[in-house]
Amino acid sequence: MKNTILLLLAYCYCIHFSFSQADTKHLDNTYQHALDLLKNQNQEEALQITLQEIDRFPTLHTNRAKWLMLTGDIFIKNNELDKAINYYKKSLSINLKLNDSLTIMEGYLKTGRVYQKKFRDLHPKFDSKKARNHKDSADFYYQKIITDYKSVTSGSKHLAQTYNNLAYMYSDINKLEKAQYYITEAINIYETKLTLPLSLNAALNNQGLIYIYQKKYKAAEKTHLKVLNKTQDTSNIEALKSNQLATANLAYIYKKTNQLKKAYAYLLKSNELSELIQDKQKAIEITTIEAKYNQDKARAEEAINTVKERKAKERTQYILAGTGLASLVIILFGSVLYRNSKLKAKNLSLNLVEQELNQQKTLRILQEKNQSKLLNATLDGRETERKEIAQTLHDSVSALLSSANMHLQVVKKKATTPIAELDKSQRIIDEASEKVRDLSHKLISAVLLKFGLEHAVYDMCEKYSNQDLEFELESEDKIPRFEQDFEIKIHNIIEECINNIMKHSKASEASVMLLLTNNTLHITIKDNGVGFDASKISPSSGIGLSQIKARIENMEGFLILILK
Repeated sequence: MKNTILLLLAYCYCIHFSFSQADTKHLDNTYQHALDLLKNQNQEEALQITLQEIDRFPTLHTNRAKWLMLTGDIFIKNNELDKAINYYKKSLSINLKLNDSLTIMEGYLKTGRVYQKKFRDLHPKFDSKKARNHKDSADFYYQKIITDYKSVTSGSKHLAQTYNNLAYMYSDINKLEKAQYYITEAINIYETKLTLPLSLNAALNNQGLIYIYQKKYKAAEKTHLKVLNKTQDTSNIEALKSNQLATANLAYIYKKTNQLKKAYAYLLKSNELSELIQDKQKAIEITTIEAKYNQDKARAEEAINTVKERKAKERTQYILAGTGLASLVIILFGSVLYRNSKLKAKNLSLNLVEQELNQQKTLRILQEKNQSKLLNATLDGRETERKEIAQTLHDSVSALLSSANMHLQVVKKKATTPIAELDKSQRIIDEASEKVRDLSHKLISAVLLKFGLEHAVYDMCEKYSNQDLEFELESEDKIPRFEQDFEIKIHNIIEECINNIMKHSKASEASVMLLLTNNTLHITIKDNGVGFDASKISPSSGIGLSQIKARIENMEGFLILILK
């Protein structure tokens, strides 16, 4: 019996808007209309509405974040998971800036769900590197909710769903004790803080299935019977699905415990519920198809009338356009002849200038190569030294401080009376340990070593963002783990660029885009700051930029500056 769990540097300007009560009413009506379209499987029209509404609001506005989130939901419906992640992260970036705890929790939850779906889509290759990356990403966003927003009173529903999803994910990889812990946390929230009987039953069914995986059949039986006792509404299709799953699992439990009469009875009941569910689903589908047919018919009639009107206008426009086009061709032909005669006269002098410029360019390239070699040697030495210092701090100094702290604890226990100097010494050691740990993390990012480049850059953007300058990461979730030295170098390059933006650009918005195509990593960093004069950059000036360029070229890459 089979059982399943239901479970570049660019500059722009910002326009500030104000909204009247009529605007708010329009927003509510339009948003509900888009939701109805999505519910009726009309994703294309819903997407057109959301993309239009996004552009109505300024960059940092709660309604813009709301429409970005709904756009991500539409792409989920179309199974375009990478696009969904992109829109969820854009919405999340705005809500983090606005410090809206509830929408932040929703953003983390939905982003984690997409990564979890990408992880499950790789079944049964759960142990592959790609699958592990998706699982780690899902866990990263779920843990953000638990660690940072667990105490948000209005976020109990999101927290319960997070625990439920974690239980689902860990049962997939057969870590059943961890799955049981998370599902128990979810059930506790549903029972004590929420009134969501269908969600509670889904969580109880999940718990019962985990008990089955653990072969704890008595506990599984008790849990599934609890579901049947709670669910009395047979008119609701979701309630029927919950009962059907519980009865199917009870049939399996009784079969495994050799209670064959009960197993057969519950199997018959499960089949009856399945047929009832299918009948209700067919009725819903017929109603949906009928409504869509009537809607399409009305649109077709409207389109026919529009086409007739347009054709009448086009006939008049064609006559006017033909006359204008003939005149334009004559003017353009004369202009081309005139320009060609002028270009021929300029070409002779330009050839001489080009020869001189080529000679100067050759000399400049030789100078830049020599400077590049010197800079790369300096940067390699600095990175090696940082790694050695970080390793020494972590492996030696931290260990020595921990040992000293332990011995100090022993001395305090043996002392018959409190000694103020011992307490003061322990505080000094604790403070030194904290500073050593912070310094070690500053030298080499702990997030980079554990989760990889994409999560480290996301953490960097979140860390450096403030009320004056917001950093945003844009990624299509195709960034795998690289060799550690390569990730450290790329991380340092991006951090140097971010520091330059913070010090010199006077920008209010900046973004980092990571894209892997054809085995080539593309990194785009842009801001809306004041920029600089590229013509004044020389090998002897702009040391930070020279270091970045030298490091990239040494890694067989190239740097492009676009100033607007």
